[in-house]
Order: sequence, then C-alpha cells, then structure tokens
Amino acid sequence: MNLLKKADGYLDKFFKVLYYLAGYLLMILLIVCAANVVTRTAGHPLAWADELQRFVMIWMTFLAAPVLIVRKEHLVVDLVATFVHNEKARRIMYLTGNVILLVFVIYFTGPCIELVTKNLIAKSAAMRIPMGYVYLCMPIGMILCAVGQLKNILGEFWQMKEQETGGTAEEEGRN
Repeated sequence: MNLLKKADGYLDKFFKVLYYLAGYLLMILLIVCAANVVTRTAGHPLAWADELQRFVMIWMTFLAAPVLIVRKEHLVVDLVATFVHNEKARRIMYLTGNVILLVFVIYFTGPCIELVTKNLIAKSAAMRIPMGYVYLCMPIGMILCAVGQLKNILGEFWQMKEQETGGTAEEEGRN
C-alpha cells in the first residue's frame, strides 16, 4: 500500500508540473497575441503569430485536460446525481461515468496516433513546422487523461473500500 501512495504522490507532482506548463503556455499565448496586435497596428504584422497562437492554444488545451480530470474540475453532467439521494448509488454512477470516459479516452488514442503519423510530412503554412508535431499533443493528452482518469477511479475504489470497512485500508494491512 505504501507503494501505491508513493505512486499517487508522484502522479500528483507530475500533474502539478503539467498545470504550471499549461500556465506558461497561456503566458506565451498572451505575449504572442499582444505582440501580434501591436505589430498589426504598426503596419508590420507578424506572419507567423496567428499560427503560433493556434498551435500553443492546442497544446495548452491537451496538456491542461488531464489536470482538470485529476482535480475533478472538468465539466460533469450531474443532473441525475441530484435526484439520487443514496450516497452509494451516487458513487456508483460517478464511477460508471469515469469508466466510460476512460474507455473513450483509450479508444480515442489510436486515431490520434494515426493522425500524427499521417501528418508528419505536411508542414504548416507560415512556420513550416511538420503538422504531426502539432497533432502530437493529442495522443500525449489522451494518454495523460487516461492516467489521470485511472488515478481517479482507483482513488474512488480506495475510498469506497475504506467506507465499507469503517476504517482506513492501512489499518487493515497492519492487522
């Protein structure tokens, strides 16, 4: 159980790094956007700025999505859960939704990888970057979403086990 807690701690640190990386990408996006506005008003627009903004926003989105999943801050349709007053039934509903999302993310990873490999030859118009590098954020983001979702599912199972036993799982391991 200690190994699981250590792994969970390392994953928390990793997702915190992703959080800050997404923040830095947002800062870059804002700087490039401001520079683009200034140069356009000066009459000398940056030809590559719009493209860079788009690429940075795409990467930021796919790197921030796993962070939102781990923090449980992503959009959730919880209308049905408001009508279910049994806590165990509500947990099972959320767990089922999380498993469905995990299956979707894993399934979506394959087509994302295919998209990357097909677009390594095509280059962007202004910056001449291989589009496969731009699309690489998709499989990376999907894999990280799957890891985050799996972390949440295992955490939910762990919590349900603790509630059923009336104590912590660590206490059970010592007895």
